[in-house]
Amino acid sequence: MNNEVWSSDRIKELTMAKLPKKSLQYSKIVRRASVIAAAAAVLTLSGIGVYAAVTYLSPSDVATELNYPEVARQFEMQTSFTESEADTVGAATAEPESITSGDYTFTLLGVTSGADLTVMREDAEAERTYAVVAIENADGTPFDKETHYEPGNIGIHGFFVSPLIHGREPWKGGAIAGLGGAATERIIDGKIYRLIDCENIEIFADTGVSLAISTGAFFNTEAFDYNPETGLTTAKDFDGASAVFELPLDPALGDPAAAALFWENFEHKATETAPELPPDIARLESNYTNADWEDVTVVEGTTQILTPDENGQITYSYENVPGIGGGGQTAKLRDLLSSGNTSWITGGGEVTNEDGTYTVYAIRLTLNTTDGTVTAELVIPNNI
Repeated sequence: MNNEVWSSDRIKELTMAKLPKKSLQYSKIVRRASVIAAAAAVLTLSGIGVYAAVTYLSPSDVATELNYPEVARQFEMQTSFTESEADTVGAATAEPESITSGDYTFTLLGVTSGADLTVMREDAEAERTYAVVAIENADGTPFDKETHYEPGNIGIHGFFVSPLIHGREPWKGGAIAGLGGAATERIIDGKIYRLIDCENIEIFADTGVSLAISTGAFFNTEAFDYNPETGLTTAKDFDGASAVFELPLDPALGDPAAAALFWENFEHKATETAPELPPDIARLESNYTNADWEDVTVVEGTTQILTPDENGQITYSYENVPGIGGGGQTAKLRDLLSSGNTSWITGGGEVTNEDGTYTVYAIRLTLNTTDGTVTAELVIPNNI
């Protein structure tokens, strides 16, 4: 398989299911102007000599290789300014940067936004943003397309790439590649070149935008950390690889009205497309939400003291509990502690009472700070 385009619907579905839950060069960030027929705010690498020195293809070359000539022309157009034209439209530059994390080196080659760039998603509307990244093995070993794309191998879904809107949780629309986006990639000279398409990011320029890359097919809370106080998402040290590039967009390119409309439409679609829950699931969800998990009864015989293994993982299981049956929970202590708590309610289900009413149960995990063990037990709220 040379390259493939896929919709982000499945990626978004996987993301929601998972949640509870320096050589880079930007050359020009261009204001809208009539200097160019399809003028747009752009961010890209400039200088053919730079590409030759680090042996990367240019963004326009990547788009050409991937059979998107319209996108290639957009990248080519923005690198063809004379210095006077660049000054006229307010270009800006930044020093090159690459990020190595885990087994990979990620390089952002270019980002461009503009009208009539809907070629990857024919059903897309208005302006789009395209980004080109290169992914390499950190040890210099070339990727081989014959083995990389074998069934069962990581293939095209091996990496997550998306702009992130500052101030917005990635799993609530902040990772906008998951909102009507698409992507295609190909291995060229041992490097993976990925071209992604998404909603136009320039309307968020006054808020701020980054670009996230990680191993895995969807946004992973183990790879990235969203800070609600700063509104920024940063890379975390985890078992895979992750990186966040800050995009120096000119705040003047922002369009607060368009951004507000974007989020309004996003919330509307999320509500409009949410399927009506079956009555039993709706009841369970309501009872679980309304339960007072501070006032509970511990199910007799279910308390266990667990010691995390060498990977910090704990495994709790129970069998043949009357009215509940068997079950269990596996979790990593560091993931639990990332919430800032020392006691957690997780898992669970529904119990039918003798009088035909229903209640719920869950697993309570409590860290014993004196010795690092975890107490696990089944609990039932007293108010349901």
